[in-house]
Amino acid sequence: MPPDELAESLARLDDYWRQVLPRMPTTRAFFSDNDDLQSVRMIDFGGSPQAAPELDHSFFLQMSARPRFQALGRACLGEAIAQSSGTGSETEGSLALFNKPAGKSGETPPHQDNHYFCLDPPNCMTIWVTLDPITAETGALRYLPYSHTEGPCRPHTASYNLGFSQKLVEYSEADRAKEVVLDSLMPGDAVVHHCQIVHRAEENTADISSGKMRRAFGVVFKGVSARIDEVAHAKHIQSIKEQGLPGGGAAREDLEERGDAKL
Repeated sequence: MPPDELAESLARLDDYWRQVLPRMPTTRAFFSDNDDLQSVRMIDFGGSPQAAPELDHSFFLQMSARPRFQALGRACLGEAIAQSSGTGSETEGSLALFNKPAGKSGETPPHQDNHYFCLDPPNCMTIWVTLDPITAETGALRYLPYSHTEGPCRPHTASYNLGFSQKLVEYSEADRAKEVVLDSLMPGDAVVHHCQIVHRAEENTADISSGKMRRAFGVVFKGVSARIDEVAHAKHIQSIKEQGLPGGGAAREDLEERGDAKL
């Protein structure tokens, strides 16, 4: 992301933090501590109009429509990008914010996004745009190379982790030894990954008094050929309900539009 766009994004996000985040429904923003806005773990920007209908939310709702993102999405997917209408406006793709606040984040367990998305064929991708430095201290990203070519998703089980309700049943030391570790990403850098690649992230071990956050935008694109696997989706929703996590009672069409939330 160019420096001017990054600066504007951070300024807009500061305003959002003050004006919208305190009013977001609990199915659209998750916190480690509900009394601390700085402990936010995930924001689904699709819920913004519902939270603050009097404000203009086009900056975030239309971010995925920017030509730079669209061109990259089409090139990676090899087909047109499916529209997402859950934001209240027809856009190609969706946007969420993921955060690891210092001392309040925990690790992101090894998982595959398509276990949440339930798409067949799994033609879906995420553009991960960093807003804060991603280091070994704040929570490095770890990917298992070529795991997206293995076929169906590996077996998952409940993780009871806010924002990432599922994890791999088994993730061996051999898998960990093969990981590609990204621990020197700077604000504005971007990483693209396929929805079936196995990945995880460390917790933010910075001292809680530092106030260090590890924020990133996740821009999710699915190809027009991708469809919800109804059987897999039903099993996933049942797991959310059994864990008592936010989103367990949400409508199927709502969850389809915000699969990037990793419920």
